[in-house]
Amino acid sequence: MKFPNIEKLSLNQVLIIVATFLAFIIISTTIIVKKRPAPQTVVVARGENKIEGEVQNEFRKLGTLRTKTKAEHKNENGVTVVIRPILSYDSGDRDFFEELSRKNPAIKNIFTTYFSEKTKAELKSIGEEKIKADLRDEINSKLTLNKIREIYFEDLNYMD
Repeated sequence: MKFPNIEKLSLNQVLIIVATFLAFIIISTTIIVKKRPAPQTVVVARGENKIEGEVQNEFRKLGTLRTKTKAEHKNENGVTVVIRPILSYDSGDRDFFEELSRKNPAIKNIFTTYFSEKTKAELKSIGEEKIKADLRDEINSKLTLNKIREIYFEDLNYMD
């Protein structure tokens, strides 16, 4: 095959050659990409824990929550509370994990509302175990497919 002398090509001929080359690249790349299998999304629900001899999954998608407690006195502000909760549930229940994911905003709201309705002194007097039990019961009342077993606090800090 003989190539034309580049010096004799007009601007239109050069543009046609470049456009043809680009079209070839785009079409071949599209074909190659379509032949590859689509990447699969894998949702990791947790790490696993053992509670009373049973394997449990951890739901950690609530992240770090910040809210203010109720004020001790009328002319004061509440104390900032930073919470990083982990919800434990029966291992292997993917449908329940998806329900927790869907209801994530409502579950976050349960945490923030609970802490904002009590003063720091009330929360300290109630104790962490009772707080966890109250929150667990409230969250479970909103769930349909299963129930969370335990709540853990990776962080529970009061910022005075």
